Amino acid sequence: MSLNKESEEIRIEKTGYYKCKTRRSSLSEPVYVEFSTDWLILQAPYPVFEGDKEVALRCRGREEASITEKTFYKDELKISSTSPFILNPVPRDNGKYHCTAKKRDWIIPSKETSKPLTIQLQGNG
Repeated sequence: MSLNKESEEIRIEKTGYYKCKTRRSSLSEPVYVEFSTDWLILQAPYPVFEGDKEVALRCRGREEASITEKTFYKDELKISSTSPFILNPVPRDNGKYHCTAKKRDWIIPSKETSKPLTIQLQGNG
C-alpha cells in the first residue's frame, strides 16, 4: 500500500478490507476491495437495498480497447447490449447476472464470459 501525500490517494494491490481516517474524522466503515485475475468481470454496487431506484451493472474487461460488444444476461436470458446496464426498477428476486464481451483479435475474434453475480437485496433496517 502506498500513499501519495500530495493528492492523498492510496494505491492498494491486495484483496481485502480497508478503512480510512482523516485528522478530523472517525474511522470509516470497512470497504472490501477484490482484485480479479479474470479477463471479464461484472461489477455491481454492494449492498443493494430494498427500495433502491436503480442499480448500474458494468461489464469490464482487462483490455477494454479490444472489446467490440458487451451483452448482459439474467438467468441465462439476454436482457441488454447497453453498457452500463441500469436495472430500473431494481428487481425483488435474487436473479443471477453475467455478461459477455466480443473481443477483437488479429487472428481469431473470441467471446469472453464473466462469472455469474447474484444481486441480493438487503433490508432497510
